[in-house]
Amino acid sequence: MFIRALIALVAIAGSIGAFTTDARADWETPSVYWSGYAPSGDWHTTGYDQACQPTSGSAAEFSGPGYVSVALIDTSGSWRYFQRSSVHPVQVYVTPDTFASAASWTKKALCKQSTPWQISFWMYCGKWYWVQDPVHVFCV
Repeated sequence: MFIRALIALVAIAGSIGAFTTDARADWETPSVYWSGYAPSGDWHTTGYDQACQPTSGSAAEFSGPGYVSVALIDTSGSWRYFQRSSVHPVQVYVTPDTFASAASWTKKALCKQSTPWQISFWMYCGKWYWVQDPVHVFCV
């Protein structure tokens, strides 16, 4: 009888512990870093990211007919991920799109009004970045 009660108590305690654990994980969030009227050739970038809050994507939304380019650029100036399109929104992401992949190299986001003819339109430049939850030991 005592053993059965002990087993039942352990099972109840274990199930309560399993249901009350905090299921936290790293997550991504967007941020607009520039918006305004953009003539052909106009471009904007973020600063370089940090390993504790790595950039994972670059995106742009625009209001007119034309082309917009977005890229993720490393510290040597190489455009590692790039997309140019007349369909909006335009966006690129690190592959695979994980915290570890995004934190494995330093980068900045770029958006450029890349229409070959002279036209201006309203443009929003944004980036996606990872937020740690909980904060990793090396970032405290």
